[in-house]
Amino acid sequence: MFEARSLAAALFIAGTLLEGVPPLAAQKVAVAFNKSIDFGRYKRFAWRENYLITVQHPEDQKRIDAVLRESIERQLRAKGFVQDHDRPDFFVSYEAGGFIQDGVGVRPDTVQPNVSTMTWSSAYPAGAPMDVWTSTLAKMRITMSDASDTSLKIWQATASQKIDDPQKFMRKMPQNIESVSAKLLKDFPPAAKR
Repeated sequence: MFEARSLAAALFIAGTLLEGVPPLAAQKVAVAFNKSIDFGRYKRFAWRENYLITVQHPEDQKRIDAVLRESIERQLRAKGFVQDHDRPDFFVSYEAGGFIQDGVGVRPDTVQPNVSTMTWSSAYPAGAPMDVWTSTLAKMRITMSDASDTSLKIWQATASQKIDDPQKFMRKMPQNIESVSAKLLKDFPPAAKR
C-alpha cells in the first residue's frame, strides 16, 4: 500500500480534471527553453536518470516510476516523437517528489457572547483550542537535454501543487500523473520561430 503523504508527486506529482481532486488551475507550471534551438531537428528521444524522492517501499517506488515514464512517453509519442535508445536526438528525465507541509493555529474562545470577555481558554481546561493540519506540496520537473551535449538543457517544465488529501490523489495515481504530464508537456516542443 502506498504511503501517499510522501509522494503526492508524483504530483503534480504533480491536481487534475478528476473528481475529488483540485482542478488543474490550482497547479503552478513554469516552462523555460533555449530560444536559440531549432526544435524541428529533434525527433528521437531516450531516457536519462530520473529522480523520484519518496519514502515508499521499493516495489511501490518502481510502480510510481513506471507510471511516470509511461505517461511521459505517451505524451511524447502523441506529439510524433519516437523512443530510440541507440540514436536519440534528445534525452528526457524527470524529478518528482512530495514534501509535507504542516500548520498549527490557535483560535480564541468564541463561546463567549461578548467580545470584551472573550478569552483564550475559558471553556477549555487544557488551554486554547488548536487546529493542526498537513498537506503535501507535490512537485515534478521534466527536463529535455541535447543528446550531443547533455549539459545543454533545451527545455524544462516544472509543476507544483498543494495536495490536501494525498490518499485520494494516490487512489487515482495513474490518471493524476497523466494529467500532470499532459499539462507539463502541453507546450513541448515550443512553436517554431517565424
